[in-house]
Amino acid sequence: MRWTKFISVSQFTMLSFALCAAATAQSPADYYSSSQYSNERSVMATELADADYSAPASDGATGSCTGDCDGYCACDCIGNWWDNTTIFLAGDGWKGVGEIPSGGYGNNFGLRTGFNTGLAIGESNLRAQIGGSVGLYDFRGRSLGDGDNTEIETQLFLTTGVYKRSEIAVGDAWAYGVVWDLMNDNNYGVGGDDLTLSQIRGQIGYAVNECNEIGVWGAFRVDDDDWSVLRGAPRTQLRTVNQGNVFWHHNWQYGADTTVYGGVADGLSQGTFGLLGNAPLSDRVALFGGFNYYAPSAPAGQAGATEEFWNVTFGIAWYPGAKAVNHTVSGWKGMPLLDVANNGTFQVTP
Repeated sequence: MRWTKFISVSQFTMLSFALCAAATAQSPADYYSSSQYSNERSVMATELADADYSAPASDGATGSCTGDCDGYCACDCIGNWWDNTTIFLAGDGWKGVGEIPSGGYGNNFGLRTGFNTGLAIGESNLRAQIGGSVGLYDFRGRSLGDGDNTEIETQLFLTTGVYKRSEIAVGDAWAYGVVWDLMNDNNYGVGGDDLTLSQIRGQIGYAVNECNEIGVWGAFRVDDDDWSVLRGAPRTQLRTVNQGNVFWHHNWQYGADTTVYGGVADGLSQGTFGLLGNAPLSDRVALFGGFNYYAPSAPAGQAGATEEFWNVTFGIAWYPGAKAVNHTVSGWKGMPLLDVANNGTFQVTP
């Protein structure tokens, strides 16, 4: 059985929020170069190193906390897989290459539910993550244009990979991760075809301070699948969009997070941008939402409208391990770094 020294949740929260509040009271350049900021960082580091509290017991093998982890799990083991899981339900709307035959006016709306989990890899700081989702769209189906109709569209995503979070409170500013995303879609697009594709997605971030992180993320095709624009039409090869983006992630008072990004993409798109947010309602429940937009490469008008792709989502998430509130941009060390793929991070092009 191992024991560790740790800072209490009240001290940690007060210190991290004080840094964020002070940063907004004066210009970032003045504040982060001031002696005040250096002193506050020193106080936090001292509290983390010298606080003399008894940690909840760990079961060692699984790393599960046997004490009460509500609000702040201070076990050096981080908790087990259930402590580092999130389960979500969202309304989801999107438009992709499958709507091209509609002249740019088609789209999909439905419900999406899933989970995301972080797992230990021995004693390594590198961790594994696995998650998945199922989405149901176009509840009444859609016309195939030949007098027949499709059933409801079902879409499955699987995301798995490895990651490491930063720990900015103790000076570790780097976070990174890489995952493999798989999509299987039944009754995809106006043609009502089936589609299976995959991609590699990665992210690297640097925590400038407790409130702000900057970094890059990208996604790259792995394979192709053939697809018919309309039933009976010649089949066309489809793949995922290759893209690269820069992002800014900000942690707000009371534990909310926002991320804004923009970048470049290939295929029918020439650029991307998006905004994502997470707002805790308690230590176990949070609202989340956001949008992703793929700017068309075609000029304005009918052609541009046809190639305009997007995703909008809004939902609620449950955190069994009481980790809905993030005290810094680093988040909880055991929680997955990258979200499960969706129609914003996984877009398709010929």
